[in-house]
Amino acid sequence: MASFSQKINETVALLEKGQYDKAADISRTILRQRPNQPDALHLLAVACHRMGDTESAVRYSERAVKLNPSSADYASNLGRYYLSLGCLEQAVKALRHAVSLNPHHALAQFNLAQAIKSQGEPDLAIQALQAFAEAHPKNASSWNHLGVLLSESGRHERALECFERADELAPQSVESQMNIGSSLVALHRPSEALPFLIRAIELNPESIDIMTALGCALQALGHFDDAEQWFLTAIKRSPRHFNARANYALLLAARQRHTEAAELFRCLAEEQPTSYETWNNLGNTLFELGRYEEAIAAFERALTVKPDFFQAFTNMGNVYRRQGKFDIALANSERALRANPEFADGLNNKGVILLELGRLDEAAACFEHAIRVRPAFADALVNLSNVWRERQRLHKAVGLLRQAFNHAPTNACLANNLGCSLGELGHVPEAVACYRQALLLDPSKDHPYSNLLLNLHYLPNVGPDEIWAEHRRFGQMFEPRYAHLRQPFVNTPDPGRPLRVGYVSADFRRHSVAFFLEPVIERHDRSRIQPYCYSTVVRGDRVTQKFRELVNTGWRDIVGFTPEQFTRQVRADGIDILVDLGGHTGNSRMILFAAKPAPIQTTWLGYPDTTGLSVMDYRLTDEIADPPGATDHWHSETLVRFDRPFLCYRPAPNTPAVAPSPVAEGKPFTFGSFNTMAKISSETVRLWSSILQRVPGSRLMLKNKGLNEPESRELIYERFAQCGIGAERLLVQGQLPTLESHLDLYRAMDLALDTFPYHGTTTTCEAMWMGVPVVTLAGRTHVSRVGCSILNSVGLNGFIASTPEGYVELAVRLALNWREWIQLRTSLRGRLQSSPLMDEQDFVTNLEAAYREMWRLWCAQGSNQ
Repeated sequence: MASFSQKINETVALLEKGQYDKAADISRTILRQRPNQPDALHLLAVACHRMGDTESAVRYSERAVKLNPSSADYASNLGRYYLSLGCLEQAVKALRHAVSLNPHHALAQFNLAQAIKSQGEPDLAIQALQAFAEAHPKNASSWNHLGVLLSESGRHERALECFERADELAPQSVESQMNIGSSLVALHRPSEALPFLIRAIELNPESIDIMTALGCALQALGHFDDAEQWFLTAIKRSPRHFNARANYALLLAARQRHTEAAELFRCLAEEQPTSYETWNNLGNTLFELGRYEEAIAAFERALTVKPDFFQAFTNMGNVYRRQGKFDIALANSERALRANPEFADGLNNKGVILLELGRLDEAAACFEHAIRVRPAFADALVNLSNVWRERQRLHKAVGLLRQAFNHAPTNACLANNLGCSLGELGHVPEAVACYRQALLLDPSKDHPYSNLLLNLHYLPNVGPDEIWAEHRRFGQMFEPRYAHLRQPFVNTPDPGRPLRVGYVSADFRRHSVAFFLEPVIERHDRSRIQPYCYSTVVRGDRVTQKFRELVNTGWRDIVGFTPEQFTRQVRADGIDILVDLGGHTGNSRMILFAAKPAPIQTTWLGYPDTTGLSVMDYRLTDEIADPPGATDHWHSETLVRFDRPFLCYRPAPNTPAVAPSPVAEGKPFTFGSFNTMAKISSETVRLWSSILQRVPGSRLMLKNKGLNEPESRELIYERFAQCGIGAERLLVQGQLPTLESHLDLYRAMDLALDTFPYHGTTTTCEAMWMGVPVVTLAGRTHVSRVGCSILNSVGLNGFIASTPEGYVELAVRLALNWREWIQLRTSLRGRLQSSPLMDEQDFVTNLEAAYREMWRLWCAQGSNQ
């Protein structure tokens, strides 16, 4: 049978290994035999505190101090426990007593400094501990303790210096190796941290704390599986180890397992209600789940424990930002920075709010300040790149993103953003590679996948079978995640009753989609259709306000909604037919449809292909854009084809008058295209170059926002030079400040050339409205047949080519024989006005008839499908 001293020694060894529950069991065994044994009480208090039961720790520690009032160790620990409970006066009293018993007691000095810091004097606390360390320069523990205090205050560089000094005094000690490793992780240098932590675990293979630190380093490196193994090993050996469980919860959140993470954080917060960091982490996890009010309550709970906890202010600002409450978000962000002006995350988050408010200069200043504080801060570099994207300085944005990628090569969001900037510059193959890299790094994200799907349409060498396969994989990957949200519908299955139709879009603003959507919302027969608008627009404008007014009480701002929140809202509104207007474009939220929140879901207008979702019932198109029987097998939806164009164009008001054709005034014949850089594929450049070579003296005018920068213009010159066309044949223009100046530029164009394989839509309508006919090349699928649909609707079938060679021949013939058709210049606007393309009432009547037939079929098939 083990002696008393052996049991005490065994308990100490278990505490050093972090096996607190086993240490507590042995201490209790001793106390059953010797109820007033102070060492056993002291060690039980240590174990209880490490397991999060600080109230019990205080009880046992008070008894130990009472039994042995001359022990500096006992008094120091009691002060520490009081401190954990927020009992500052009692903590300071106990700790000053410990220091009076032993002025050289490094741990007592450290705990006293912690108490002083908690009284709102962090600098005074650091100064006191610094003085103690300098008075005991050969004491490794004093330097380790000073490093811990500095680290807790966010001063990680200085902390690392202290830990390295401790390591010099006590080479290869477990404590200094672990502290150096943890400090390097905090400095975002996990690859450097790993060797120190591996050495620490070699020196003490049983230490739960080192296992936890190793897990943190591996998580920072993106090695989630390895990190999880270390956390689980630590928890298995000490099931109530607070820090191991807290970090495991952070890993669960990083792996998008937010529900599990929230449950664990809540459990930890209940165990240790004074742990403000746990309340903060719970708030962050609830935020990711879209439980915003609960998240705010958690952050407020953290602030009741620690009123100057700047991270909680910043995170609360993130919640309000997600809700679109930018003024409150900004106020919270500024409170965080008043508490810590050098808080890099806070500076970054404030910049994001300012960016969304359109205050670009202030946002850039915040991001630049954050980067000065933390030079390798990838998120701030990404956000600063977004400022440059807003300023149309895409090459500057790409440079910042590449710099960030060097610091964070496993950051999926970064890879996605780099893809977006490259795509806008027309570097589509590189953009596609970035999106694929983002998906490899984090397959849980839907935005990179949507971006990939959109960009595949720009590549001439990617066929419809491959594009369909990728869309189908999207649906197979993301639909099952939201299957649990699907419920039987309670919509009344009456085929003749008025219908509630919800339109979901990020483009209820000045955007090309608005030209086609506004007449629909305006002309819906309110006795038959009640329209709702679900908007993900972050910064609205006058067009946004007009849509708000058109639907009145049917407007819903869903910025930041999770699929769960969106599903609840749609079901609460009683929507019968939910219409996606964005597909996989830009800022669309295709994932919102995965839970099937409405009985009928259809996609229309904004995207030239299938969504890939089996829960998307229909796609609206026409017989020319999707010839019957030709494209159905590339769709997860049933195609509903109109016998007229699938869209209806309403030009902007107060557009400039049609100007005479330049060639008729003796100027060189000028071709043109105002399509985006991404649509100007290698095939398109080749075809356009062939046209220019065969029409002597002709020029090509290109205009889009991707051409704002000199670097982009040089690249476009180089692409055409490779096809034998000199820069003198090109008229290159970046984005213009107003829609009127953009439209007025058509006066310098004789004939528009459509892009291939991705046709223009708004640009084709605009060109014809300004009197400029368009030549297009018909392809196999909707993306390369939109131009055909539009031209057919105004009787310009003669401007449609069926082969690349025919496209070149047609454009050349029209240019060389311009006198035969130039009268179109003055008659084309009137032709549009009298065509089905602009017959708003006829289009809305057809659209409402399609909705009614969808609804009739749903009612006939039963309401529980």
